[in-house]
Amino acid sequence: MDDREMIAALRAQKLCCAQVLVAMGLWLKGEQNDRLVEAAGGLCVGLYSGMLCGTLTGASMMLSLFNREMAKTELIPRLTEWFEDEMTGTYGGITCANIVGADPSLKAARCPAIIEKTYFEAKRLLIESGQLAGADGGGA
Repeated sequence: MDDREMIAALRAQKLCCAQVLVAMGLWLKGEQNDRLVEAAGGLCVGLYSGMLCGTLTGASMMLSLFNREMAKTELIPRLTEWFEDEMTGTYGGITCANIVGADPSLKAARCPAIIEKTYFEAKRLLIESGQLAGADGGGA
């Protein structure tokens, strides 16, 4: 199973954006932690208040699974800068309220691509920093 197929499989389980990214990080490491993935659900829908997009917070958790110190000093700031540029340019900001507002159809239309794009950016940062080999797929 490749990365895109795994993301689709996790989404089919009704996991939210943050949960998908945490599960993908675990998968890349060859690990599973259902309680951590479940806990990441607290980040869904911008902390269930339309605030900071759970895709960004979930991807930050994903990066921290590999090297917490490097994640906080280098990788997360780089991911956040990328995310802010991408989302602000397209949607006017980085909150769920900016990205989907109160329209559930926008969530279905926009979020899958945002999850995938953010995952691949986080993965690129992991590879570039030497924290992950460059192969597609997980379950190391």
